[in-house]
Amino acid sequence: MSKQNPPLTRTIRSGFDDETVEIDTYQEIHWPNHQHKVGAGYPLNPELRRWFDQTPNEARESLETKHWWGLPFIRTDTWEAMEKHRREVQASHRQEQNEFVKSDEQLEADIAKDKAQWFATWPTGTRYEVRCLDGGAWDRSTGWGMVGSLEEAIDICKNGPSWRH
Repeated sequence: MSKQNPPLTRTIRSGFDDETVEIDTYQEIHWPNHQHKVGAGYPLNPELRRWFDQTPNEARESLETKHWWGLPFIRTDTWEAMEKHRREVQASHRQEQNEFVKSDEQLEADIAKDKAQWFATWPTGTRYEVRCLDGGAWDRSTGWGMVGSLEEAIDICKNGPSWRH
């Protein structure tokens, strides 16, 4: 008898009225022990399932909750990724010809302003965001903080967010 693979998606109630959404199921690739870790075992840029941060906690699969509850993890964002996203969003607005379309000059000015602000806050160009599935939100991991270095992020993972002290 062959072992069947679990389904890749399932439907859950979104938590808003009677709305339902289709989410990915929790697969082995999402398990913490399959992630790159830093510090004392904190996942860095973990491969979380799609909709991880849009799933009511009571709708999570029990194994996902067992694995991720209380385990802080770190996500990085770079200026290059943010700029690419801004340009992709503007391209989408232009394709839709909606009210959010900006001229090339305005887009470039906005990007230059955002870049200056980004590097003023994150001098290396990388932002480290610490999150944890801990019940601080009913449908997503809780943001524990954003910092400018991996060492600072590991410190937050180890000691918890500053607002808990």
